[in-house]
Amino acid sequence: MKPMTRHTVAFLLLGSAALWAGPAPEAVAKPNILFVISDDQGYSDFGFTGNRVVRTPHLDRLAGQSAVFTDFVVAAACSPSRAAFYTGREHLATGVWGVPPRANLRRDEVLAPAFFQHAGYRTLHVGKPDTARTNESQPWNRGWDNAFVIDGGYLHRDPIIAHRDGSARVEGWTADILTERALEFIRAADRRPWFMTVAYIIPHLPWVCDETFSAPFREQGLSPQLSACYGAIAQLDGAIGRLLAGLAESGQEARTLVVFVSDNGMAHLAGDGSDGHPKEPLSEADWKIRNLHALRGHKATIWENGIRVPMLVRWPGRIAPGSRPQFGCAEDVLPTLLDLAGVPVSTPTHLPFTGRSLRPALEDPGAPDTHPGAFRMAIAFAGAPRAPTGIIPDPQALRYEQHHLALRGPRFKFHALPDGTSALYDLLADPGETTDVRERFPEVALTMAAECRRRWDEILAGGRAFGMPTLLIGGPETSGRPTGANIVPGSAAQALTGRVRVVAQNAQGFVDVGDSARYALDVRLPGNYRIMLRGQGLDACAPLRITLGDATLNSVSATPEAADFGVISLAAGPLTLELAVAGPRPEAESASIRQIVLTAGR
Repeated sequence: MKPMTRHTVAFLLLGSAALWAGPAPEAVAKPNILFVISDDQGYSDFGFTGNRVVRTPHLDRLAGQSAVFTDFVVAAACSPSRAAFYTGREHLATGVWGVPPRANLRRDEVLAPAFFQHAGYRTLHVGKPDTARTNESQPWNRGWDNAFVIDGGYLHRDPIIAHRDGSARVEGWTADILTERALEFIRAADRRPWFMTVAYIIPHLPWVCDETFSAPFREQGLSPQLSACYGAIAQLDGAIGRLLAGLAESGQEARTLVVFVSDNGMAHLAGDGSDGHPKEPLSEADWKIRNLHALRGHKATIWENGIRVPMLVRWPGRIAPGSRPQFGCAEDVLPTLLDLAGVPVSTPTHLPFTGRSLRPALEDPGAPDTHPGAFRMAIAFAGAPRAPTGIIPDPQALRYEQHHLALRGPRFKFHALPDGTSALYDLLADPGETTDVRERFPEVALTMAAECRRRWDEILAGGRAFGMPTLLIGGPETSGRPTGANIVPGSAAQALTGRVRVVAQNAQGFVDVGDSARYALDVRLPGNYRIMLRGQGLDACAPLRITLGDATLNSVSATPEAADFGVISLAAGPLTLELAVAGPRPEAESASIRQIVLTAGR
């Protein structure tokens, strides 16, 4: 296979000239915005990027109608990328330094729908709640009028769908359910423009899809694992095809700006451990088929295969289809959408964008590439932030030399590696990052090394990255549940002592005297609150106490999954909650704390 460059990637652009030809439609003041995100779909997972095994006819057709950014990078995983998409800012500056519990979007970040809502748009979020929903707020607290989000993780079938008025389990394939919710919104459109984010959860593991999509790949002789992966991608493609067809049937296609992008590169695993079996990588043969362009790395790393994806932008009659070789990144999406839609960036007041509008490249495929580049950090594997207990107690103690950082530009990419060394790659000649060219381009290496270090220092000095959140209690942007419950995730501790560790979304331990977890709260609504723990093993761990300011509560009753600490009166203002072992217990077992729930008015 020929080396992949920005200029030689194969694209299925048949029919693009016909789409562009002819007079432009009558001007509209503001276009609709349909922003579609897939999950863990890598650069090679599309027909239009040259893969002749995977089946993506609808996305291939969309590519033929779109400006296709071939040199576009996101972050190494879903939460960081979505933070950048929705804020127009580098994800570390937003407080998001990984996936939950490291996805703590700060309260002062303004999300994309808020800008459009202020400009008179109807807004809706459909799909994965990642970064649209935070520990203390729902999407409708952050600019979406409503949302239909997936509760309970990666449920590819029969998901629990939550919205402003409650939640319920819905039967059927999740991709189909999300598509129908999006189409209902499109069909109900009035004269106002709309902004909608549709965040699918495929092809994220586990690879589960309708048999009709995976069977053709098995019949071709592909392994069961790769057949399931490509089947999930085919099912996603079909859902997006129905979404785009419904948009056309509604008569709104010409005035709708469509953007499609994936949130990170492909996962190298064949299973996520959810079936009880250990996580295992795809076989070498399967990886060679899937990683068609032989890019280095995978999801969660900042090698090209972890962060490089194509981005499609379609606006019939306004944006000429074809390849856009100019560099772009996740932070550029929001500034670009606001620029194209003519939506003011001054309202609401927000923190400075680090992204820039890609409108010049969209309007002129030959526009010069002057992008300053993107700063990236590994979120897992070698060079990821070190957090032995699951949290970082002192972010200022982190050292540049211990991490895998990168500065990604239009041509060159500089890596600061976790062993203290560095490397420089010429991506035009070597997209697979195989040959270090520091000696050939010493001035480029020195300049990019200095800029990479400057950006790290700037992030660390800003004090917004690598911390855990202060959680609102009783504020207008709390959980939004009609019960008045305020959720403190077990994983959101500011500090841990003894044997307590954050594992996934839980704080685990509480066996010995000295085991504790401390949480930072901000009580906005004073009054009485009942305090409950939710988790596992709560009746078998050492006796627990909760300290809130000067008050101490002991468990009133406990079952394996819940512990009641009674009612306490809380005053308004900042408050530290400490959950600690109150005393020894022979043969105590470890407990797993998923949530501390403070319910108002009890």
